[in-house]
Amino acid sequence: MLVGIIQFILIVIIVIYEYKKKSPAFFLWITLTILFGIPHMFTTLEVENMLELSILNEASFFVILFCIFYIFTRLLLSKVFNLQIIIRTISKNKSKKFLKIVEKLFYLSFILYLVSIFKVNGISFNINKTLIYKTMASKNLLTLISTYLYYASSPIILYYLRIKNNKKMIIIGILIVFRTLITTSRMDMMILIVAIISNIILQNKIKIKDIIKISIIGITSIYIIYFIRAFRYYYSLTSIFSIDFMLLNNQIISFIMEGNGDINLREVFYFFIRGDNKFEGFGNLSTYKRLLLFFIPNKLIFNIKPEDMCLTMGRAWRPDFNGIIEYSVTPTLFGDCYANLGFNGFILGILWAIIITIFDRVIIKVKKNEIKLILYSLIAVNYIDIARGSIYNPICLIWYCLIILIFIQLIQRIKIKYIK
Repeated sequence: MLVGIIQFILIVIIVIYEYKKKSPAFFLWITLTILFGIPHMFTTLEVENMLELSILNEASFFVILFCIFYIFTRLLLSKVFNLQIIIRTISKNKSKKFLKIVEKLFYLSFILYLVSIFKVNGISFNINKTLIYKTMASKNLLTLISTYLYYASSPIILYYLRIKNNKKMIIIGILIVFRTLITTSRMDMMILIVAIISNIILQNKIKIKDIIKISIIGITSIYIIYFIRAFRYYYSLTSIFSIDFMLLNNQIISFIMEGNGDINLREVFYFFIRGDNKFEGFGNLSTYKRLLLFFIPNKLIFNIKPEDMCLTMGRAWRPDFNGIIEYSVTPTLFGDCYANLGFNGFILGILWAIIITIFDRVIIKVKKNEIKLILYSLIAVNYIDIARGSIYNPICLIWYCLIILIFIQLIQRIKIKYIK
């Protein structure tokens, strides 16, 4: 029971550390607090079965060691590099052309996504979940391009929040909500939530009222996430005007009370511990081998790139789905590290401290604060997905979006040079 409390305390210490550094890693650790730290602590206090308690204790020790290795590596790196992110004066005139291009790409991403739906399903305004799942399963190029453009450009809403451009903020905010209702993807909505919280975090001085604001937004966000989950199951965009909000609210409350959804992801981590991590494809660092080779098509390297670890873990978690559908599962970042290296996976806390430091340095090295805001929001949103235990896709998404933003910068410079 004590170790369950200690792991929670260590996670909170890291949350405070990242908060003070104004690092986007705050979002990773606050998500881990919600998905693992708090519920795991209460589970250890309630359990009576000794066998189950031993499993929970192993999870606690794993997280404690992961956190210790993480925070010491971060502290050590902070002695070598400046890791304090400061975004103060935001100009409305600097980077104007860059920001205009980014905004246009946001609108383009929205159009391309609708076109991709029509391309796969034919022209139909009856946009329901069957159409969306069919579009996702098709893996067509337009859907992929629209996704990259969306995540590279939608963080611009944080810039408009900072400069208080209410008109642009409302337009982009409405389109983000509209896209979320189409895709029913929680991560699409996270762009808006992260922007609102980041706008508070990045202020020069944080007051108690700001902490209260963040807490209220956080609690509201949990409800919104479960709203999207319930909406996905029972409704679609075309049935939005026939929603029984009382029934929907009851279903949302039911999901939360039952621990249904992301709050229950830690159970997959416990399952791996119960099985002593002895599952096919486990214990060989597949996630990280795949990440090292992410920029090389699998066919060019004779298919040696490991498959997405989420699929490997999905087969272990739900063997009854094998051969029927590709089922993926995310067991939180801790669970993924455990699946990749067993109990020794706590050592990956060092690697994650290094990865987060690299992304912090990327933000710090950017000179223009307007561009820093976009990078900050992009990385923060993907950290939430990483905290859930999806590693490969968010890391790749960050890098591909960085390439898009760098490309925009190059185009802008070429245009300026040509005009001169």
